[in-house]
Amino acid sequence: MKITVIGKRGYEVKDEVKDWAESKFSKLEKFFKNEFDVKIVVEEKRAGINVEVTIVSLGVIYRAEVEHKDPLVAIDKCENMIDRQIRKNKTKLEKQLHNELPPLEIGEEVEEESEFNVVKSKTFTVKPMSVEEAILQMNLLRHTFFIFREAKSEKINLVYKRNDGDYGLIEI
Repeated sequence: MKITVIGKRGYEVKDEVKDWAESKFSKLEKFFKNEFDVKIVVEEKRAGINVEVTIVSLGVIYRAEVEHKDPLVAIDKCENMIDRQIRKNKTKLEKQLHNELPPLEIGEEVEEESEFNVVKSKTFTVKPMSVEEAILQMNLLRHTFFIFREAKSEKINLVYKRNDGDYGLIEI
């Protein structure tokens, strides 16, 4: 297990916060047979401290983000969220990863997620356009993401609106 704790936009992470994060996320080792990486980004915002945790293991990404006045409380809540994500999707992940995850201990309760219901399906033509045009189109449609063909490279890309109000681009 490799844990990286970094401060963003000038926030200096104290040793106490790093030690707390290490103790909380080391508990998740019981879910993984292999190495996994934990990246924790701590940032000061208007309403408090924002903690974003990303765990990557065998190509599966777990993510949690919490804003709180106390970074230790935010880290604790992120760990709980990721623990629930792992437990909720454990059976599906085991099938996908060919039993790479160790079995749950006897007596542990698991709230397993039922089948995924696709309630709507759409088909549309992917048009060549710039990133800026795609963001404009996404905003006009009031969607949080938009798939398009990048005009110069002809590759399929995806733009999305982030929780912080900025935009992200995924190049496929």
